[in-house]
Amino acid sequence: MAGSCLTITSCFSVQQSETIVTFRRSAAQLSTSSKAVDLSVGDSAIVEVWARLRANHTKIRVKRGSKYRFVVPPGQIWTDWFIPTDANGYARGPIPFIQEAFASTKVLPHKNWFLLTGAVGCPEHQPFPIGANPVGMPVGTPVEKEMRSSGELILFANDARSFYWNNFGRIQVIVTRAL
Repeated sequence: MAGSCLTITSCFSVQQSETIVTFRRSAAQLSTSSKAVDLSVGDSAIVEVWARLRANHTKIRVKRGSKYRFVVPPGQIWTDWFIPTDANGYARGPIPFIQEAFASTKVLPHKNWFLLTGAVGCPEHQPFPIGANPVGMPVGTPVEKEMRSSGELILFANDARSFYWNNFGRIQVIVTRAL
């Protein structure tokens, strides 16, 4: 079925509207396996990233030098204890003295709290910021990243190492292989 088009409707609540996500695959396939998958150029996958997990295993195998686009559909919020935020995270919360004491334990210590972050294999292996959009661009604008190593793509909220227990919610991320 070369060139087939698989359309999946996914309800992302965006100001009372729906977004339709279309997946274009080199061959239509459905995988319920627990094994990692390789995306072909142009293939996409929707991944749920839970705030409470220090490492969300996406089951997407990436290759060094390949490029991936990350899109967080607008309107998605997750919560750091009692602070709701989008995938761009936040710089300072209402109790900054506590956050300052633990900032060095974040995977990306100088980046926003709860910034959507990626890595390959484990959170500490060459982590990279993703967020909800490139700086200065509207939410929903793709963020493109080149992989610096090969292995399973891991996604997570940039939070203090021992404080994932007080996180709530999840966001969805559309991952597309660009090159």
